[in-house]
Amino acid sequence: MHKKSELAAQQNECNTKMGYLLGDIKNDIDFLNDEIFKFQNSPGAVTPEDQTSLDVLEEKGKEIANKMMELYSLYPPVPPVTC
Repeated sequence: MHKKSELAAQQNECNTKMGYLLGDIKNDIDFLNDEIFKFQNSPGAVTPEDQTSLDVLEEKGKEIANKMMELYSLYPPVPPVTC
């Protein structure tokens, strides 16, 4: 029974991490969508502010990719679960 409780505790820890990462990724995607909307609606040539926005979009995209890789590494866990 001890092994079962250890496995359950490890799985709960992984589930918590996955939930956090998924929520965080959703917030990041919402942020990106807002930035893209602002950029697309900026009139005229690319301004320094537009370039800053593009730089932010690129960096945030990399952050999301890293979070998704971290999420991928958690699921599906292979018993024994190690997080």
